[in-house]
Amino acid sequence: MLSSQWCRCLETARLAFGRAEPWPPLNAAPRDAERVAARARELRARLATPPAGGNLVLVTHGFNIRDATGDMPAEGGLVVFTPLGGRPLHGGGTPGTRGPGDAVSARP
Repeated sequence: MLSSQWCRCLETARLAFGRAEPWPPLNAAPRDAERVAARARELRARLATPPAGGNLVLVTHGFNIRDATGDMPAEGGLVVFTPLGGRPLHGGGTPGTRGPGDAVSARP
């Protein structure tokens, strides 16, 4: 469980999953081009690497996902990624919008 240290992300992670470890590449600022690019590289590398022993949950901000993947999730949204072990990131998916329990749909 990795989280941004900003904007209630740690609180959200702890409430949802009981724990959270701050990971600076998930933080919201600063937004200068060099730091944004560095955070996006680190996030892409993490998303492309299969986690040991299960799933990895990252609690962050929509623009960090956009910077790393080109996809902007909805406010309060969730995106699911399939790591491919160093190969380009598989597009991921989002939960269905009809209600709880909907299947995850693949993105092109």
